Amino acid sequence: MQTGFSVLSIDHESGASVVPIVQLDLTSPGGEAILWDMLESQQLLGVHLGLPCGTASRARERPVAPHLQKQGVPNPPPLRSADHPLGLPNLSAFHQAKVDSANRLYALAVAIMVFCWRRDIIFSIENPANSWLWAALVQLTLQHSTEAAEIYNRLE
Repeated sequence: MQTGFSVLSIDHESGASVVPIVQLDLTSPGGEAILWDMLESQQLLGVHLGLPCGTASRARERPVAPHLQKQGVPNPPPLRSADHPLGLPNLSAFHQAKVDSANRLYALAVAIMVFCWRRDIIFSIENPANSWLWAALVQLTLQHSTEAAEIYNRLE
Protein backbone atom coordinates (compact mmCIF):
# COMPACT_ATOMS: atom_id res chain seq x y z
CA MET A 1 0.00 0.00 0.00
CA GLN A 2 1.34 3.45 -0.91
CA THR A 3 1.27 5.89 1.99
CA GLY A 4 2.76 8.91 0.27
CA PHE A 5 6.14 9.01 1.97
CA SER A 6 9.40 7.14 1.80
CA VAL A 7 11.57 5.58 4.47
CA LEU A 8 15.35 5.56 4.61
CA SER A 9 17.22 3.55 7.22
CA ILE A 10 20.74 4.26 8.40
CA ASP A 11 22.77 1.60 10.16
CA HIS A 12 26.41 0.66 10.69
CA GLU A 13 25.82 -2.62 8.89
CA SER A 14 23.19 -3.72 6.44
CA GLY A 15 21.33 -6.98 6.51
CA ALA A 16 18.03 -8.09 5.08
CA SER A 17 16.11 -4.83 4.88
CA VAL A 18 12.66 -4.15 3.44
CA VAL A 19 13.44 -0.44 3.00
CA PRO A 20 16.44 1.35 1.47
CA ILE A 21 19.37 1.42 3.86
CA VAL A 22 22.45 3.63 3.99
CA GLN A 23 25.43 2.11 5.73
CA LEU A 24 27.23 4.74 7.85
CA ASP A 25 29.54 4.68 10.84
CA LEU A 26 27.91 7.40 12.91
CA THR A 27 30.77 7.31 15.42
CA SER A 28 33.10 8.74 12.76
CA PRO A 29 33.21 12.44 11.85
CA GLY A 30 32.64 11.57 8.18
CA GLY A 31 29.62 9.39 8.89
CA GLU A 32 28.13 12.04 11.15
CA ALA A 33 28.69 14.76 8.52
CA ILE A 34 26.88 12.69 5.90
CA LEU A 35 24.00 12.12 8.33
CA TRP A 36 23.65 15.87 9.01
CA ASP A 37 23.68 16.58 5.27
CA MET A 38 20.89 14.04 4.84
CA LEU A 39 18.84 15.40 7.75
CA GLU A 40 19.15 19.00 6.59
CA SER A 41 18.36 18.27 2.94
CA GLN A 42 15.25 16.16 3.42
CA GLN A 43 11.60 16.99 3.96
CA LEU A 44 11.48 15.03 7.21
CA LEU A 45 8.25 13.93 8.82
CA GLY A 46 9.89 11.87 11.52
CA VAL A 47 13.11 10.43 12.86
CA HIS A 48 13.30 7.20 14.84
CA LEU A 49 16.45 6.47 16.81
CA GLY A 50 17.06 2.81 17.58
CA LEU A 51 20.16 3.20 19.72
CA PRO A 52 22.39 0.23 20.55
CA CYS A 53 21.97 -0.89 24.12
CA GLY A 54 24.92 -3.27 24.48
CA THR A 55 26.90 -1.13 26.91
CA ALA A 56 23.76 0.15 28.64
CA SER A 57 22.03 -3.20 29.09
CA ARG A 58 21.03 -4.13 32.61
CA ALA A 59 21.40 -7.77 31.52
CA ARG A 60 25.13 -7.26 32.13
CA GLU A 61 24.28 -7.21 35.84
CA ARG A 62 22.99 -10.81 35.75
CA PRO A 63 25.14 -13.90 35.36
CA VAL A 64 24.94 -15.91 32.16
CA ALA A 65 22.83 -19.06 32.47
CA PRO A 66 24.78 -22.00 33.95
CA HIS A 67 24.40 -24.14 30.82
CA LEU A 68 26.00 -21.33 28.79
CA GLN A 69 28.78 -20.89 31.34
CA LYS A 70 29.57 -24.60 30.94
CA GLN A 71 29.96 -23.94 27.20
CA GLY A 72 32.52 -21.23 27.97
CA VAL A 73 30.28 -18.19 27.50
CA PRO A 74 31.73 -15.43 29.71
CA ASN A 75 29.75 -13.17 32.01
CA PRO A 76 29.76 -9.70 30.45
CA PRO A 77 30.72 -7.14 33.10
CA PRO A 78 28.51 -4.15 33.91
CA LEU A 79 29.81 -1.04 32.14
CA ARG A 80 27.47 1.61 33.59
CA SER A 81 25.60 2.27 36.82
CA ALA A 82 23.25 4.81 38.40
CA ASP A 83 26.28 6.67 39.76
CA HIS A 84 28.20 6.35 36.48
CA PRO A 85 25.72 6.35 33.56
CA LEU A 86 28.44 7.44 31.11
CA GLY A 87 30.69 4.53 32.12
CA LEU A 88 32.16 2.97 35.22
CA PRO A 89 35.61 4.15 36.29
CA ASN A 90 38.60 1.91 35.64
CA LEU A 91 37.15 -0.05 32.72
CA SER A 92 39.56 -2.07 30.61
CA ALA A 93 40.70 -0.33 27.43
CA PHE A 94 38.47 -2.67 25.42
CA HIS A 95 35.34 -1.91 27.44
CA GLN A 96 36.15 1.80 27.68
CA ALA A 97 36.33 1.98 23.88
CA LYS A 98 32.89 0.34 23.64
CA VAL A 99 31.41 2.80 26.16
CA ASP A 100 33.06 5.79 24.44
CA SER A 101 31.68 4.69 21.07
CA ALA A 102 28.16 4.27 22.49
CA ASN A 103 28.41 7.63 24.25
CA ARG A 104 29.29 9.30 20.92
CA LEU A 105 26.12 7.83 19.43
CA TYR A 106 24.07 8.88 22.47
CA ALA A 107 25.44 12.45 22.24
CA LEU A 108 24.55 12.48 18.54
CA ALA A 109 21.04 11.34 19.49
CA VAL A 110 20.75 14.35 21.81
CA ALA A 111 21.81 16.69 19.01
CA ILE A 112 19.29 15.06 16.65
CA MET A 113 16.59 15.39 19.31
CA VAL A 114 17.25 19.14 19.55
CA PHE A 115 17.40 19.45 15.75
CA CYS A 116 14.02 17.73 15.38
CA TRP A 117 12.41 19.68 18.23
CA ARG A 118 13.43 23.02 16.71
CA ARG A 119 11.93 22.01 13.35
CA ASP A 120 8.72 20.37 14.64
CA ILE A 121 9.85 16.99 13.34
CA ILE A 122 8.42 13.96 15.13
CA PHE A 123 11.12 11.86 16.74
CA SER A 124 11.32 8.79 18.90
CA ILE A 125 14.02 6.99 20.81
CA GLU A 126 13.86 3.24 21.35
CA ASN A 127 15.47 1.25 24.15
CA PRO A 128 14.31 -0.97 27.01
CA ALA A 129 12.76 1.00 29.87
CA ASN A 130 15.31 -0.22 32.41
CA SER A 131 18.36 0.45 30.22
CA TRP A 132 21.13 2.72 31.50
CA LEU A 133 20.72 4.59 28.20
CA TRP A 134 18.08 6.86 29.74
CA ALA A 135 20.36 7.93 32.60
CA ALA A 136 23.19 8.46 30.10
CA LEU A 137 20.90 10.67 27.99
CA VAL A 138 20.06 12.76 31.06
CA GLN A 139 23.78 13.40 31.62
CA LEU A 140 24.41 14.12 27.96
CA THR A 141 21.47 16.52 27.64
CA LEU A 142 22.82 18.45 30.62
CA GLN A 143 26.24 18.60 28.93
CA HIS A 144 24.66 19.68 25.62
CA SER A 145 22.50 22.61 26.74
CA THR A 146 19.68 23.77 28.97
CA GLU A 147 17.45 23.54 25.90
CA ALA A 148 18.34 19.87 25.40
CA ALA A 149 17.59 19.08 29.05
CA GLU A 150 14.22 20.85 28.80
CA ILE A 151 13.36 18.97 25.59
CA TYR A 152 14.34 15.64 27.13
CA ASN A 153 12.20 16.36 30.17
CA ARG A 154 9.19 16.92 27.87
CA LEU A 155 9.50 13.56 26.14
CA GLU A 156 6.68 11.07 26.58
